Amino acid sequence: MDTPIRWSEKDYSNLKKAVSDFNKKIRKLEKEEGLLYLPDTKLYSETRDKITTRKEYNRQLKALQDFMKAGAEDLVLTKAGEGLSKWEWQQTMNQKRILENRLTKELAALDKIRPAGYREFRLKTDRQAEAEDTLESIQKINKLKGAEFERVKNRVQNLGVTDFNMRKATIYRENLLKELRNIKNNNTEFRELYDKLSSITNPEAFYDEIKNSDVLFDFFKWYKNPLDYGNFEDYSDFAEYINNELMQNENFEDYVEFMTEE
Repeated sequence: MDTPIRWSEKDYSNLKKAVSDFNKKIRKLEKEEGLLYLPDTKLYSETRDKITTRKEYNRQLKALQDFMKAGAEDLVLTKAGEGLSKWEWQQTMNQKRILENRLTKELAALDKIRPAGYREFRLKTDRQAEAEDTLESIQKINKLKGAEFERVKNRVQNLGVTDFNMRKATIYRENLLKELRNIKNNNTEFRELYDKLSSITNPEAFYDEIKNSDVLFDFFKWYKNPLDYGNFEDYSDFAEYINNELMQNENFEDYVEFMTEE
């Protein structure tokens, strides 16, 4: 399990400089040499806010710094004839490997929990089908053209990050606690549970606590596809579910006692 990054002033400064240098080189090349295939410039605040772990910080900082090397801006062509900078293609391939590894592991884990008797014809969940479609599309990126190439390239660049699970868990924790705050004031026992859950500050640990709880597992029914980073489908329905079903769960009081005991 990873841990959230603890930013230092040096971290902020190094990243800000790397983004600034990256943007300056792009603007200079576009102005002086008229290059039209270069990557888009970046916003420092947006780049910073998406980073959730030290590993991903190091990856992104190195990537930005690599663009400053001579020849990083050289034109390369995919097998389908799509043109982009040598740097962007190398970064896309690196992120493609990150995404492929994660999807392959996820599909292997999903395959292990298939119902008995389906060894030959596996029942596919929506998540399995989407993961397989994504894996298939990114593996043929070199042969894609036009809008389809851009769509898959952007998907790789958005999802091929080392802190994907932390990002997902962070948003899940924020959304869930936000909604639970609206419910806890009506029930003393639930307030105690809320306080305990909110004390789990590592988002991945929080996510696992909910997932591994027989009582709280149903929260996952309100969590959309992980590739979307998730929002609850309907907050009013979620609140009704908590009040009408979860609070009546015969195991809930035991779970509250377990979670809140000193």
